Amino acid sequence: WGVNTSQNPRHMKSYGVSERNGLVNGYLNGFICRPQCPELLRVLADATEDSEFAVRHYAKDGKVLRYRMYAGITSPYLNRGGLQGKFEAKGEKVTAEDRSAARKCEERWGANELHRLFPRLIGPPQPRRDKKTMEVVFYSNGYPTGEGRLRRMIAPHLRDEDRIEYAPNPKIVGSVSYDLYEMYMGSKTVAAARQRGARGIDFAFDSNWGYLQVTDLCAEPLSCERRVVDAECGVPKERPRTQIASGRVDTVRVRVKEMSLGHKGLAVSRKALAKFAAKCPALRDVSEETWAAVDGPLVKLPLEVLRVLLHWAANGVLLYACKQTKAVHAALKAAGALEAARGVKLLEAKELRRLASEAKAKASSSCSMSAARGRQAVGKATVSKIARRQPMAAKLPLRRVKRLSLKSKCAKASSPRRHGGGKQAVAARRRTK
Repeated sequence: WGVNTSQNPRHMKSYGVSERNGLVNGYLNGFICRPQCPELLRVLADATEDSEFAVRHYAKDGKVLRYRMYAGITSPYLNRGGLQGKFEAKGEKVTAEDRSAARKCEERWGANELHRLFPRLIGPPQPRRDKKTMEVVFYSNGYPTGEGRLRRMIAPHLRDEDRIEYAPNPKIVGSVSYDLYEMYMGSKTVAAARQRGARGIDFAFDSNWGYLQVTDLCAEPLSCERRVVDAECGVPKERPRTQIASGRVDTVRVRVKEMSLGHKGLAVSRKALAKFAAKCPALRDVSEETWAAVDGPLVKLPLEVLRVLLHWAANGVLLYACKQTKAVHAALKAAGALEAARGVKLLEAKELRRLASEAKAKASSSCSMSAARGRQAVGKATVSKIARRQPMAAKLPLRRVKRLSLKSKCAKASSPRRHGGGKQAVAARRRTK
């Protein structure tokens, strides 16, 4: 533990204790003495001993305490003696600027070494405007910048039929969350927990911190739009033994797509998971710890697709929605179930051909209907146009009206007014008559 590293009152708080990764100044601090832990001993430069001491304890315990309401009034880099005495030879006259430059050079080297030893807790050194400020960059959250979006809590896609179990109330007594947890902690299903007041953020928080355990994951399919049977696509019937089949507990922690980095994994029945692994050659030798690892075999698999695959492992039939085709095919191919993946692909190709033929037939019928409508529209326009010129034409059949229209067009085309010299042609006809 230590006090606030800043003397500026604007950076101090009258309440609260910081538990984040950061510097603990050496002029006033406390620690648990553990001689049996050599990883807590300082081995780098004296200029960065406070930073090294703080980051080693954070790496060991996951937190360091800083009381933000207290600070020490100090003058680093100015007075002689102490650490400053290391950078001046005995009897030698050295200015304060020379001492500060030598100390800053060693500090920069120590910051680089801390970054090399603790890359997830310490960043590359960053030059500061004030020479009294350390160049060691702490990742205050305990992980590199930009990784926070991967650690956000995600509400699992649980169904009302999933059976769950809550741990004893871990919340602070008297808080609102404590009273709310008391209301739904006795629920045995997701539906019951929702009825007692559990919200989406509660499911996300409790599952992320391990307070909520799924004891029985419902694997019944929600959609039967696509159906692939093992016997039709040539999936082998033999079921070799898998490594996950035996264990001390009846459930196995599995990491799926809808989980943050801080999630411990979803509890899945060992028996159901063993059946699934037996049908997938790539999963037969996966150890129990690997299923819940950050780079586990199912980290790209949505929870709904996992339900589909567990149902397939137990019944030999793949039942899934059309929108899940790509995810199911990718999961089967990655797991080594190539026969089932080929069956999914063939079924999708068949459906695409059927949809293409239906679309083609619909397009041809729509074209014929539009052509008929166009002819009818042209006929009606012709009738209305001639009816304006010849009122009696409205009572004639359409075929007769078209003939009248054709005659009128021919008469217009042969009229001398369409061509040059109209007056001369009229005079010649008069003389002929």
